Amino acid sequence: MDDTIYSTSTQHRLFTFTPKQLSDLRYATNKAAIEKITESIKHRAAAAGIAEADVEEIDCPTAEEELKLVAYYCVKCMQLSDHFQFPSNVKATALTFLHRLYLTTSTLTVHPKKLLLPILYLATKTENHYTPINAFIATAATAGPKVTKEDLLDPEFTIAMGLRWAFQVWHPFRGLEGIFLELNAIAAGRYQPPASKSTFVPSASEAKIALLELLAGDVDRIGRAHGEARRLLTTTALLTDVYFLYTPPQISFGAFLEADRELATFYLDIKFPDADVSGKKSKTKLIAVLDEIARNHLSPGVSKESQNPYAGLLLQLPQNGITTSVAMAVDPALVREVTRIDKKLYRVTKRDQDPVPAGGKKKAEETGSASGSQSGNGNGNGNRKYDKDEERRAKKRRLEREKAEREGDVFGASLSEVGKSTTGAS
Repeated sequence: MDDTIYSTSTQHRLFTFTPKQLSDLRYATNKAAIEKITESIKHRAAAAGIAEADVEEIDCPTAEEELKLVAYYCVKCMQLSDHFQFPSNVKATALTFLHRLYLTTSTLTVHPKKLLLPILYLATKTENHYTPINAFIATAATAGPKVTKEDLLDPEFTIAMGLRWAFQVWHPFRGLEGIFLELNAIAAGRYQPPASKSTFVPSASEAKIALLELLAGDVDRIGRAHGEARRLLTTTALLTDVYFLYTPPQISFGAFLEADRELATFYLDIKFPDADVSGKKSKTKLIAVLDEIARNHLSPGVSKESQNPYAGLLLQLPQNGITTSVAMAVDPALVREVTRIDKKLYRVTKRDQDPVPAGGKKKAEETGSASGSQSGNGNGNGNRKYDKDEERRAKKRRLEREKAEREGDVFGASLSEVGKSTTGAS
């Protein structure tokens, strides 16, 4: 399990954390987003002549709620990938992109639902899995979402920035295949230990006899263990934080340990025989890490009622009410919770987009009415700052911006169109 090459990768340098570092980063991202949107709403209120004390309370999703929402849409991304029948590496890369992006991007900034298909399409290109864009759009339509080329391609720059332009993902699949092949080689009597450990490791014939005794005639046991470990790596592991906390070899062996502890222990005994003192110490440390991965993250026995090994930290664990399986995602209670968070997110982001800040429209109208006799048309209504004509013009400008975004014009409507919208109703 030599991680020398991996330690130089962008995945290790940019996306490997301790549990506390990972938790702190999520809280920091949520705090920064709340401060930004709160300032924006208050600024719009001030521009409308509304006192800060008159602005309704700004209720933003917490860091815990944001993580629940992202985790739920990770399951949706997994289901979409299965609908497309993409290979495991494409699905795993898409899920990893989604996890990485929302480490430093808040759902208050961009809703994960809008990025599921763009991220999935980007993953096909990253993993060199050629998929014509028209075929992708047609398949997506059969699953429900209707998208255009622009919908898929326009967000790529934003996604790339969120990923810090680090597209390579080191997956644990190759490590698992190595374990499978070596165990089969031992069973066939073809195992060749490293030359540096040839004096400690049992001979090929001795290792074969020991393994066959363990298998007790069940020749398919290695294959079953491999299949179960791969299932864990393509489902549960992609809905947890293991990619952020451990190296790919550790993850692959953690999954194999969860799949068949006896077989995994035998393999480690071959790799780190008791006769090798330094190797024995390494094995003890390694087993502790693998146990942590299997027990805390990959075990199907982990539930919301289980003791939390990371108490007080914001990690993707069932104990924190986070979706870590497809079965959990359809739980009615969790669906209701995610729906509540989604509505909360919608309300606060809509307030940041409305021409009149929530809670301030009434105040603005009252202010306008009070001054109407001084600057109106004589009927007491006055020329209020946010009268119906101004609201209509603001709505027209907003619709033009949204139309421009859909058509791919990142610079918005033309100056002539903006000029018409501001003078047409005057």
